[in-house]
Amino acid sequence: MFLVIAQQKGGVGKTTTAANLAVLLARQGQRVLVVDTDPQFALTRQLGLEVSHHERISGSVGIGWIV
Repeated sequence: MFLVIAQQKGGVGKTTTAANLAVLLARQGQRVLVVDTDPQFALTRQLGLEVSHHERISGSVGIGWIV
């Protein structure tokens, strides 16, 4: 299964929706890859992960995490 959560407008719940879906699917035994393309890494932080300045890749590409 492949899901994308996208919307140009801010404040519509993209990060919260992505985090909740990732956790729900992982709890059901699914392998989940979360790719955070937000320059502020909001989804990464919401999932409880910290990204140091040196781990960031070019400001516009996020880090993928397999849960």
